[in-house]
Amino acid sequence: MGSRVAGMLARIPVESCLAERAAIWRKWGFRVSGEGDAGIVLCCATYIDNCFAVSRTPAGAVAILEDLEEHLWSRWNLTMKPSSRSYVEAFGRSRGVLDENKWPRQDTFNVLGHSLQHTGSVRHDWWQTRRQMWGAFWANSGAAGAKKLPVAFRLKLLLRAVVPIFDFRCSRWPPQASIAAEVDTLQRKMTGILLRLSPMPWEDAQQFVRRRGRAARSLCTEHGWWSKRWFKRTVAWDAHVRRENKQFSWSGNLVEYRGQRYLAERRAFHNGRTATRTNSGFVCRRWHDGVAFARDALA
Repeated sequence: MGSRVAGMLARIPVESCLAERAAIWRKWGFRVSGEGDAGIVLCCATYIDNCFAVSRTPAGAVAILEDLEEHLWSRWNLTMKPSSRSYVEAFGRSRGVLDENKWPRQDTFNVLGHSLQHTGSVRHDWWQTRRQMWGAFWANSGAAGAKKLPVAFRLKLLLRAVVPIFDFRCSRWPPQASIAAEVDTLQRKMTGILLRLSPMPWEDAQQFVRRRGRAARSLCTEHGWWSKRWFKRTVAWDAHVRRENKQFSWSGNLVEYRGQRYLAERRAFHNGRTATRTNSGFVCRRWHDGVAFARDALA
């Protein structure tokens, strides 16, 4: 109860400053719709004492946070830790010169446990998730103390201790075939280890691995593949952010910003090209394309 109350109290100074300064920050914020005072402009989001600002330029986002810090200090005698300051800019952009000793630039940005890459890729977040899933696996269902437990119980432990790590991260990832295959490979490997099969006298190493793989694949099919779990969560999250009162959340305001309709209009005008890119290279899976992929895979 004490930590909950402390968390609620920690929001008071931040919420107070946001209420006082929100109108000022609009000139620096990220406009997603409309014009003038009637338009929607995203400025600053908070979770307890974590603060995240957005703008069309790094200088604009930093201006919001420095104004916030100034008012936190003048009203509440609070300041931001130097180690907590950082910013990330979209790949290919370089707008505005900042004091990078105070505001270090990063290619991967941590937001409440999620890793956001400046390219829009989810690859780094998936790598981190996979490493944490293996850690939870060896500490629980794959631990030495769990060897004598029935397979069914170890599989339940896998679902309780490992899969929630995946669930927490995957809902925001645009589904894509390459990572989906890696997710299923991870599930098959963990399931194969839990089966604890032994080689038959007549089997060589390759024959044993194939037999264990078939057994693990059969169990995964029976209990449901994690990639399909990912797809279902993505489709559900997309429906949630597009709900009737979506204008009250950042996700709801951003889900259609320069989305499928906008890109279709750009392609029609530019002979099949979007003409929106600042540099050449691989284009990461866009959200609406990932949702369409997930729906097709689940059909």
